[in-house]
Amino acid sequence: YYSTTAHVVMNQNQTAVAYYKRQYLFSVDVPSSPDWIESFTPYIYDKTNDEYYPGSTEEWFDEYTLVQAGIKSPHDLWRSVPWIYGKHRNEIVLFVNWTGYGYYTIPGTDAWAWSNPINLTGPTTAVMEWKYVYRLYVKAGEDTQPPLTDPPSGAAGWYDECTDVNLTAPNPHPTWISSVARWRFDKWELDGTPVDPSELIWAPDTNGDGLADNVTLTVHMDSNHTAAVYYKRQSLVYLADNIGNQSGIADTGKWYDNCEYYTFSAPEYVYVSPDIRYEFRFWELDGKCFGSGQPTITLHINKTFDGKTLKARYQTQYRLILMSEPSDVFPMVVEWWDAGKVTDPKTAP
Repeated sequence: YYSTTAHVVMNQNQTAVAYYKRQYLFSVDVPSSPDWIESFTPYIYDKTNDEYYPGSTEEWFDEYTLVQAGIKSPHDLWRSVPWIYGKHRNEIVLFVNWTGYGYYTIPGTDAWAWSNPINLTGPTTAVMEWKYVYRLYVKAGEDTQPPLTDPPSGAAGWYDECTDVNLTAPNPHPTWISSVARWRFDKWELDGTPVDPSELIWAPDTNGDGLADNVTLTVHMDSNHTAAVYYKRQSLVYLADNIGNQSGIADTGKWYDNCEYYTFSAPEYVYVSPDIRYEFRFWELDGKCFGSGQPTITLHINKTFDGKTLKARYQTQYRLILMSEPSDVFPMVVEWWDAGKVTDPKTAP
């Protein structure tokens, strides 16, 4: 209630009656934080008397006055409502509603959101509902990675707080280098930290290429995040021998990661019969002797191996048995000699 003072001139009997108007406190609850780089400006509007109270969060009004709660932001509407930046420009504080009263907006450089008129029949607080909206970035892991011309499904952008966003990386990457070189999925990183493979969703291999068809990362939007997808370059390398795959190492080509070491092995001897065998001599690549002549070799695979054939070279050998008659002159000797090699049995013991 409010009152004032009345002066009565006592020149006869008088009766003074004091009349009061009931008033109620109208409050506006608008969020703010010292961590935010911007803020909403609260407003109260006395619709009955067409009077504004800029920056005010509470005022007294006569009973049955029509009032409205309002906020102004320094930007035009986004998602059809006012908004401000929070802790940084990757965090947005978004107006949602005036609880229980609804709202309407006024666009412009300084956007508004007003509650619908409220008839004051008691103390009233208009509470502004709001939410955080965070920024999600999705990028290729490095400049050397394939371009994200078709970005992982679940596009980068703005997402409401607590939204789970699925980012799906195709595997292998649809941008092939050639028929003998490709990109395979390597890892997801979230905010610079590799994501544990057990936390990813691996699709089945329906193409029979030894790779999951795609790999999905779920990002929980509790802040702004940056997701990076990494791929590894692979080369298709063939294994073969020069003896019709009697060594058993030949294949139809396998994919090998670039910048990694791989060990290849071939049997030292391949026996055709008790008297004929093949002996390993060297590895051949591009028609040249490769390695130290050992049947096991470790190679650092890089793009020069794209589509190449690593071949194990064998030499045919025949068994030579040296023995005496009578047999006790010298013990029997078994030797293996390369096909076409001339040997002199007189050199025997």
